[in-house]
Amino acid sequence: MNIHFDEWNVWYQKKQTRFPWEVAPPILEDIYSLVDALVFGGMLCILLNNADRVKMACLAQLVNVIPPIFTEKGGRIVKQAIFYPFQQVSNFGRGEALKPIVKCSTFESNLYGEAPIVQSAVTYDKENETVTVFALNCDQQEDIQFTIDFRSFENSIPIKHVVLDGPDLYAQNTFGEPDKVKTGNVKIESNQGGIIDVIIPKLSWNMIRFSTSNK
Repeated sequence: MNIHFDEWNVWYQKKQTRFPWEVAPPILEDIYSLVDALVFGGMLCILLNNADRVKMACLAQLVNVIPPIFTEKGGRIVKQAIFYPFQQVSNFGRGEALKPIVKCSTFESNLYGEAPIVQSAVTYDKENETVTVFALNCDQQEDIQFTIDFRSFENSIPIKHVVLDGPDLYAQNTFGEPDKVKTGNVKIESNQGGIIDVIIPKLSWNMIRFSTSNK
């Protein structure tokens, strides 16, 4: 059985005010924060990890209405916090979804019980000879040493580690501060015999890419 998700996203569902009829009124224009981007990244991991059954998962409106991109009349645009995990998975979450085997501690969630501290998804793009690891660190206090066993892929070479995090979970990108929430590059610590160690910061979304080319 195949499953299809239509118009998914983080949505606060604020009570709407009724206005007289007009063309394209400014409604449902949620402004997203870093914490929304982390939730968004976790949702992306779930979708990727169920790609054998989830054949289509359409993000809700892309511009202005519950959007990753916000605009104003006159031409300026802002990339919202949720834009970054969406962009990364759209561009690099391609090919085959691999099944990650993750060993980590857990935490107790209010609604769903015990959950892993690290949520992750992995894709293998055979055509471009790359593996991409997406990882969400849910730990509120500690950075985590994230050890990746790549011995199944000979000659795996780290390309980059991109992280989305920050000291303020409720930071938002606005026209006045368009880069308050943005990604940064982090050094990959080691690569010994197919065992790669990276540090994923507390409460962060991470994309770690590897080349598997023998050239």
